[in-house]
Amino acid sequence: MPSSNKIALITGANKGIGFEVARQLGKQNCTVLVGARDAKLGEEAVAKLKKEGIEAVFVALDVTRRETIEAARAGIEKEFGKLDILVTTQESPIAAETGRRAGRISTPSAAPFRPTLSARLPLRRPCCR
Repeated sequence: MPSSNKIALITGANKGIGFEVARQLGKQNCTVLVGARDAKLGEEAVAKLKKEGIEAVFVALDVTRRETIEAARAGIEKEFGKLDILVTTQESPIAAETGRRAGRISTPSAAPFRPTLSARLPLRRPCCR
């Protein structure tokens, strides 16, 4: 069902920074899509947000698996017809490995991030016309 609210998908929204981003966007009358790999943790996060009066929906999403990205895109397009805001908080395994090898997080080249970014683009492109 199309919503008049802004639709915001936050990856890794079941805990930490992602959860707080979801909470803050929800308080600004966004419909929050809680993207998480673990369905139990995702549903628990949705329940907490709903207790605060926030419109929240769980979306099964692992940004390292293209099939979950495509399924999320299709589900969002069918249910909401749009995606206004995409916040990615899940750490890319490629980025994490780059930081570990360097012994620190520094200013990396964009090359290690391209697979992650290209995997996430299908979420934005078809839904945001």
